[in-house]
Amino acid sequence: MRNILCAFVILAIAATGTFASEVWLSDVGTVGGGAAQGVPNLGVGAGAGELYIWGRPDADETLKNMSLNIRSSNDAVLDFTEVIMDNPLLAANPFGPDIYRFEFIADTPEGSVLPAVDPDSLSNFQGFTVAGTERGGVGMGPAVQGADTFYDAAIDAFRIATVKFNVTGAMDSMTELWLQIGSNGANLDGKGSAQTEFVFGDPQDPPLNADTDRNMDSATFDAKLTVGDVGPEIPEPSSVVLACLGLLGLTFYGWRRR
Repeated sequence: MRNILCAFVILAIAATGTFASEVWLSDVGTVGGGAAQGVPNLGVGAGAGELYIWGRPDADETLKNMSLNIRSSNDAVLDFTEVIMDNPLLAANPFGPDIYRFEFIADTPEGSVLPAVDPDSLSNFQGFTVAGTERGGVGMGPAVQGADTFYDAAIDAFRIATVKFNVTGAMDSMTELWLQIGSNGANLDGKGSAQTEFVFGDPQDPPLNADTDRNMDSATFDAKLTVGDVGPEIPEPSSVVLACLGLLGLTFYGWRRR
């Protein structure tokens, strides 16, 4: 039965031919700290808190531009206060603009009109490269892993942003958090938004298209926060799922990375 189930999973994914950039939330913000991919189930205390957004581009691709949203499902649990986009210096250039991850970013510390800050959501925080005249922006991808201080080789992912909030809810109150593609979309280097897809949180969720699925939730929430209730960060996957993922990795690893 397990072999039949694994074969079904592999054939279903092979039939779609779909691979996507993956983005998730974690309470771990330190490179090397083990910001595991998945859907964190976290307990939080009253007062200020932080979560971190991590991601990896589709295999062998560079994520050049992106805009994101995050929203809370329960306005009685927390109020968002700030979002900080990571934009590390990758190389100093004595003959022109220095090289960064993005040419420009829009986040709350820079005082931009974007993103829109609401107690229940942060909308359209972003990093983009348009002309490269102010800064050279090269995005996130294989070519810059060694230079990007927010790249974590152990999980093959880049830290993208820090989300700050104040917990206002009563004990045992709960909210779900949802990541979304922002209204300005996203794209891989050399490709348009219509050719760029994302999976948020649960890697088994169907991908969202950066052109047609902007401002839309994933099939499942991307984090759960409970006031005072400390649970495991990442739910334990079943042994069948682990076996299927292992077999799937062996089946597609060479094809995706060649």
